[in-house]
Amino acid sequence: MATVSSNIPKYNFERCDKTFVETTFGISRVENLSVLTDWINSKNAETVNDFEEKILEIARKKASLRINDWNEETLKLSFISTILNLAEFDGKNYSAFADEKLEANFGHLILTGKIDWLVAKGLYKPQTPYLFFHEYKRTKQSSSDPDGQLLAEMVAARFLNKQFEETMYGIVVWGKAWYFMTLKSDEYAISKSLDSTVKEDLFDIFKILKSSKRIIEERLLRQ
Repeated sequence: MATVSSNIPKYNFERCDKTFVETTFGISRVENLSVLTDWINSKNAETVNDFEEKILEIARKKASLRINDWNEETLKLSFISTILNLAEFDGKNYSAFADEKLEANFGHLILTGKIDWLVAKGLYKPQTPYLFFHEYKRTKQSSSDPDGQLLAEMVAARFLNKQFEETMYGIVVWGKAWYFMTLKSDEYAISKSLDSTVKEDLFDIFKILKSSKRIIEERLLRQ
Protein backbone atom coordinates (compact mmCIF):
# COMPACT_ATOMS: atom_id res chain seq x y z
CA MET A 1 0.00 0.00 0.00
CA ALA A 2 2.84 2.39 0.76
CA THR A 3 6.13 3.30 -0.85
CA VAL A 4 9.04 4.66 1.17
CA SER A 5 10.56 8.09 0.55
CA SER A 6 13.46 9.24 2.76
CA ASN A 7 12.46 6.61 5.33
CA ILE A 8 8.92 8.03 5.47
CA PRO A 9 6.18 5.78 4.04
CA LYS A 10 4.30 7.40 1.20
CA TYR A 11 0.65 6.58 0.52
CA ASN A 12 -1.04 7.47 -2.74
CA PHE A 13 -4.62 8.70 -2.46
CA GLU A 14 -5.72 6.03 -4.95
CA ARG A 15 -4.80 3.30 -2.50
CA CYS A 16 -6.33 4.82 0.62
CA ASP A 17 -9.52 3.31 1.97
CA LYS A 18 -11.76 4.50 4.79
CA THR A 19 -10.33 2.03 7.31
CA PHE A 20 -6.79 3.27 6.72
CA VAL A 21 -7.71 6.95 6.95
CA GLU A 22 -9.94 6.50 10.00
CA THR A 23 -7.36 4.42 11.88
CA THR A 24 -4.34 6.52 10.93
CA PHE A 25 -5.86 9.92 11.64
CA GLY A 26 -8.39 9.14 14.37
CA ILE A 27 -11.41 10.05 12.26
CA SER A 28 -14.87 8.53 12.62
CA ARG A 29 -17.80 8.39 10.26
CA VAL A 30 -21.11 9.58 11.69
CA GLU A 31 -24.61 9.35 10.28
CA ASN A 32 -24.85 13.09 9.82
CA LEU A 33 -23.16 16.37 10.58
CA SER A 34 -24.86 19.73 10.84
CA VAL A 35 -22.40 21.15 8.29
CA LEU A 36 -23.46 18.47 5.79
CA THR A 37 -27.14 19.14 6.43
CA ASP A 38 -26.58 22.87 6.02
CA TRP A 39 -24.68 22.30 2.79
CA ILE A 40 -27.39 20.10 1.28
CA ASN A 41 -30.16 22.45 2.45
CA SER A 42 -28.32 25.45 1.01
CA LYS A 43 -29.85 24.46 -2.33
CA ASN A 44 -33.10 26.00 -1.11
CA ALA A 45 -31.56 29.47 -1.38
CA GLU A 46 -30.58 28.93 -5.02
CA THR A 47 -32.52 28.94 -8.28
CA VAL A 48 -32.01 27.55 -11.78
CA ASN A 49 -32.58 30.16 -14.48
CA ASP A 50 -33.93 29.44 -17.96
CA PHE A 51 -30.50 29.26 -19.59
CA GLU A 52 -29.13 26.92 -16.92
CA GLU A 53 -32.22 24.71 -17.14
CA LYS A 54 -31.84 24.38 -20.91
CA ILE A 55 -28.17 23.36 -20.68
CA LEU A 56 -28.79 20.94 -17.81
CA GLU A 57 -31.70 19.29 -19.60
CA ILE A 58 -29.68 18.74 -22.76
CA ALA A 59 -26.89 17.13 -20.72
CA ARG A 60 -29.30 15.09 -18.59
CA LYS A 61 -31.21 13.65 -21.52
CA LYS A 62 -27.99 12.54 -23.20
CA ALA A 63 -26.72 11.02 -19.95
CA SER A 64 -29.96 9.18 -19.24
CA LEU A 65 -29.53 7.28 -22.51
CA ARG A 66 -25.77 6.68 -22.51
CA ILE A 67 -24.22 7.10 -19.06
CA ASN A 68 -24.06 3.37 -18.31
CA ASP A 69 -21.96 2.83 -21.45
CA TRP A 70 -19.63 5.82 -21.13
CA ASN A 71 -16.05 5.36 -20.01
CA GLU A 72 -14.60 7.75 -17.45
CA GLU A 73 -13.26 10.29 -19.94
CA THR A 74 -16.51 10.46 -21.87
CA LEU A 75 -18.44 10.88 -18.63
CA LYS A 76 -16.19 13.80 -17.71
CA LEU A 77 -16.26 15.52 -21.09
CA SER A 78 -19.90 14.93 -21.99
CA PHE A 79 -21.59 15.41 -18.65
CA ILE A 80 -19.63 16.27 -15.50
CA SER A 81 -17.70 19.14 -17.08
CA THR A 82 -20.93 20.66 -18.34
CA ILE A 83 -22.37 20.80 -14.83
CA LEU A 84 -19.20 22.10 -13.19
CA ASN A 85 -18.54 24.74 -15.85
CA LEU A 86 -22.14 25.94 -15.70
CA ALA A 87 -21.73 26.49 -11.95
CA GLU A 88 -18.81 28.84 -12.75
CA PHE A 89 -16.28 28.26 -9.99
CA ASP A 90 -14.21 31.31 -10.81
CA GLY A 91 -14.23 34.19 -8.35
CA LYS A 92 -12.15 37.24 -7.58
CA ASN A 93 -9.53 35.23 -5.71
CA TYR A 94 -10.46 31.56 -6.15
CA SER A 95 -10.82 29.17 -9.08
CA ALA A 96 -11.29 25.57 -10.15
CA PHE A 97 -8.30 23.37 -10.97
CA ALA A 98 -7.99 19.89 -12.44
CA ASP A 99 -5.42 17.10 -12.25
CA GLU A 100 -3.30 18.91 -9.65
CA LYS A 101 -0.78 17.12 -7.44
CA LEU A 102 -1.24 17.39 -3.68
CA GLU A 103 1.28 16.13 -1.13
CA ALA A 104 1.21 16.42 2.64
CA ASN A 105 4.09 15.31 4.88
CA PHE A 106 2.75 14.49 8.33
CA GLY A 107 6.18 13.50 9.62
CA HIS A 108 5.35 9.83 10.13
CA LEU A 109 3.83 9.40 6.66
CA ILE A 110 3.14 11.23 3.41
CA LEU A 111 -0.19 11.41 1.58
CA THR A 112 0.18 12.22 -2.10
CA GLY A 113 -1.52 11.99 -5.48
CA LYS A 114 -3.37 13.75 -8.26
CA ILE A 115 -6.69 15.46 -7.54
CA ASP A 116 -9.38 15.07 -10.21
CA TRP A 117 -10.83 18.53 -9.62
CA LEU A 118 -10.81 21.04 -6.78
CA VAL A 119 -11.77 24.59 -5.92
CA ALA A 120 -9.08 26.56 -4.11
CA LYS A 121 -7.89 30.03 -3.29
CA GLY A 122 -5.72 31.27 -6.14
CA LEU A 123 -6.21 32.08 -9.79
CA TYR A 124 -3.21 30.41 -11.45
CA LYS A 125 -2.19 27.71 -8.97
CA PRO A 126 -4.21 26.26 -6.07
CA GLN A 127 -3.16 27.70 -2.72
CA THR A 128 -5.80 26.80 -0.14
CA PRO A 129 -8.16 23.99 -1.23
CA TYR A 130 -11.79 24.05 -0.04
CA LEU A 131 -13.85 21.73 -2.23
CA PHE A 132 -12.80 18.40 -3.76
CA PHE A 133 -14.39 16.41 -6.55
CA HIS A 134 -13.59 12.76 -7.22
CA GLU A 135 -14.92 10.62 -10.02
CA TYR A 136 -14.67 6.92 -9.22
CA LYS A 137 -12.45 4.96 -11.57
CA ARG A 138 -12.52 1.17 -11.44
CA THR A 139 -8.83 0.33 -12.00
CA LYS A 140 -6.46 -2.30 -10.70
CA GLN A 141 -4.48 0.37 -8.87
CA SER A 142 -7.55 1.85 -7.23
CA SER A 143 -8.50 1.10 -3.65
CA SER A 144 -12.07 0.54 -4.93
CA ASP A 145 -13.01 2.92 -2.12
CA PRO A 146 -13.60 6.38 -3.63
CA ASP A 147 -14.94 7.64 -0.31
CA GLY A 148 -11.65 6.71 1.34
CA GLN A 149 -9.64 8.35 -1.42
CA LEU A 150 -11.65 11.57 -1.17
CA LEU A 151 -11.38 11.52 2.62
CA ALA A 152 -7.59 11.15 2.38
CA GLU A 153 -7.44 14.13 0.01
CA MET A 154 -9.49 16.25 2.40
CA VAL A 155 -7.33 15.26 5.38
CA ALA A 156 -4.17 16.16 3.45
CA ALA A 157 -5.56 19.51 2.30
CA ARG A 158 -6.72 20.44 5.79
CA PHE A 159 -3.22 19.72 7.11
CA LEU A 160 -1.65 21.88 4.42
CA ASN A 161 -4.22 24.64 5.00
CA LYS A 162 -3.39 24.64 8.73
CA GLN A 163 -7.11 25.13 9.36
CA PHE A 164 -8.13 22.09 11.41
CA GLU A 165 -11.24 23.83 12.70
CA GLU A 166 -12.59 24.56 9.22
CA THR A 167 -14.96 22.23 7.33
CA MET A 168 -13.68 20.46 4.23
CA TYR A 169 -16.15 19.70 1.45
CA GLY A 170 -16.07 16.90 -1.10
CA ILE A 171 -18.10 15.24 -3.85
CA VAL A 172 -17.86 11.67 -5.13
CA VAL A 173 -19.43 10.63 -8.43
CA TRP A 174 -20.13 6.97 -9.25
CA GLY A 175 -21.58 7.08 -12.76
CA LYS A 176 -24.94 8.80 -12.36
CA ALA A 177 -24.85 8.87 -8.53
CA TRP A 178 -23.49 11.94 -6.72
CA TYR A 179 -22.56 11.91 -3.02
CA PHE A 180 -21.62 14.89 -0.86
CA MET A 181 -19.13 14.60 2.01
CA THR A 182 -18.04 16.91 4.81
CA LEU A 183 -15.11 16.57 7.21
CA LYS A 184 -15.30 18.54 10.45
CA SER A 185 -12.76 18.09 13.25
CA ASP A 186 -12.45 14.31 13.71
CA GLU A 187 -15.80 13.36 12.15
CA TYR A 188 -17.09 13.02 8.61
CA ALA A 189 -20.45 12.27 7.02
CA ILE A 190 -21.67 11.28 3.56
CA SER A 191 -25.02 12.22 2.07
CA LYS A 192 -27.53 9.96 0.40
CA SER A 193 -27.02 9.74 -3.34
CA LEU A 194 -28.60 12.03 -5.89
CA ASP A 195 -29.33 10.56 -9.34
CA SER A 196 -27.99 12.99 -11.94
CA THR A 197 -30.21 11.48 -14.66
CA VAL A 198 -33.34 12.52 -12.74
CA LYS A 199 -34.29 16.13 -13.44
CA GLU A 200 -35.13 17.12 -9.87
CA ASP A 201 -31.97 15.51 -8.49
CA LEU A 202 -29.78 17.12 -11.14
CA PHE A 203 -31.22 20.53 -10.34
CA ASP A 204 -30.53 19.92 -6.63
CA ILE A 205 -26.93 18.91 -7.45
CA PHE A 206 -26.48 22.06 -9.48
CA LYS A 207 -27.98 24.30 -6.78
CA ILE A 208 -25.70 22.75 -4.14
CA LEU A 209 -22.74 23.51 -6.39
CA LYS A 210 -23.90 27.11 -6.79
CA SER A 211 -24.31 27.51 -3.04
CA SER A 212 -20.79 26.13 -2.53
CA LYS A 213 -19.41 29.30 -4.09
CA ARG A 214 -21.06 31.37 -1.38
CA ILE A 215 -19.58 29.10 1.31
CA ILE A 216 -16.11 29.54 -0.20
CA GLU A 217 -16.49 33.29 -0.50
CA GLU A 218 -17.60 33.60 3.13
CA ARG A 219 -14.56 31.60 4.24
CA LEU A 220 -12.23 33.80 2.23
CA LEU A 221 -13.64 36.86 3.98
CA ARG A 222 -12.72 35.32 7.35
CA GLN A 223 -9.09 34.80 6.39
